[in-house]
Amino acid sequence: MIPKTGLYEQLIDGMLDGRLRALPGGAYEVQREKVDESEGHVVLSRYLQKVIRKALRSLPARNRLESQIALTNRIIALLGEMTGDAALDGAALPADTEMLLAILDRLNLPPEARAGDLISRPLTRLC
Repeated sequence: MIPKTGLYEQLIDGMLDGRLRALPGGAYEVQREKVDESEGHVVLSRYLQKVIRKALRSLPARNRLESQIALTNRIIALLGEMTGDAALDGAALPADTEMLLAILDRLNLPPEARAGDLISRPLTRLC
């Protein structure tokens, strides 16, 4: 499959590199540049986000969340080993991990929170 012509700012992974090498000689101008070392962490983390999202989504449906948490923790452990960053030790997720929805001042609770209901949140996630 020939990539669409246009402007790109994406990492060239193995699959894309193969597709670029298969382009008919002389028919396309392919412009590349090395990843800027000062922006490497941004570009690479964006790429990893895409790859990890795809991997987490592709795990078998049976016990998917449990498998996703386990894989996430393995990635975090590997990052800790590779970087020696002790702060990553506390980044592992418990098996029964939860989302923090809000921390509210009891003196200024919205009416729905006073009734024991969850407060209204935007339809799109904040994180």
